[in-house]
Amino acid sequence: MTENWRALEENYVKINFDAAYEKQQKKSCTGIVIRNLSGQVLKIKVHFNRHIPSKFAVEVLACVQAIQFWAELGFLRSDIKGNVMSVIKKIKSEEEDRLEIRAYIIDAK
Repeated sequence: MTENWRALEENYVKINFDAAYEKQQKKSCTGIVIRNLSGQVLKIKVHFNRHIPSKFAVEVLACVQAIQFWAELGFLRSDIKGNVMSVIKKIKSEEEDRLEIRAYIIDAK
């Protein structure tokens, strides 16, 4: 599914992230793009990750890395887009997660 840039409220940035996974070597790469209201790229970041146990963990880690990048840059409000709505729900949840992604969720909180 292709998503086109859409204007957001003033003072917002839009964060897009995605990840690729090399299962045999347990490596992944996360790409993060932050854009302003005009769609202009403000910041980009790439993470190379090792020792990643599964594809799901890759998606969780990518989401956490996007959130951390946003926080490091000091943006106040954002619209974060990725393929892991379940991860966002887990981050917002008060329940303790017992899955392999527990450490990533705790880090994001």
